[in-house]
Amino acid sequence: MQLALFKLITAYVFIFGGSSGAAASPMEILSIDTTTTGNNGDGGTAINRPSSAHTTGTQNCGDPRQARPFYRMWNPTSTDHLYTINATEYRNPASTYGYLKDGIVGYVFAYPQPNAEALFRLWNPDSGDHFYTRSVTERNFALNSLGYKDEGVACYLYTDTPEAQSCGQPLYRLYGPEFSDHFYTGSQQERDRWIKTWNYTDEGVAGWLLPY
Repeated sequence: MQLALFKLITAYVFIFGGSSGAAASPMEILSIDTTTTGNNGDGGTAINRPSSAHTTGTQNCGDPRQARPFYRMWNPTSTDHLYTINATEYRNPASTYGYLKDGIVGYVFAYPQPNAEALFRLWNPDSGDHFYTRSVTERNFALNSLGYKDEGVACYLYTDTPEAQSCGQPLYRLYGPEFSDHFYTGSQQERDRWIKTWNYTDEGVAGWLLPY
């Protein structure tokens, strides 16, 4: 396990360029940070956010200009990926909880939108895994039978209807049983690489988000 963990950390640094920086508390449920802090990567406003041109014809994609960055973090000690739209959570010092900044996965919504549903956030204190799902049934099963704790709504994603899918791109969901880690990415190439290199299992699409 130690060797496998070392290999995973080494590859992760190679693939993602040695991200470093902020941490987040896996126990803390933070309310959505709606503060606009400027057009920078850590702020409450999306950089180059999608334009309203996404709303065309019969499509109803809400207002893409209200989309927020969906930040990704990585903890090499607990081998956990953490996702948040909370810029304050993303900026917390890595020395506190050991999470490293890992950039923006895509753009999502902080509040309900047409053709969008809540993405629930859960955390397992035993495995250290953060888990995200739009399914109420799956969320309840994880809470009642798998030892996960409820951490509220992470964001709102487009659903799997044809109209909603036309508004964005897939957010792929994977699971690495060796590391007890759920992994989410908007990149098909990244999904394929993690499946091939680290034996992560493809668990389908968590929802649809606006591309980064």
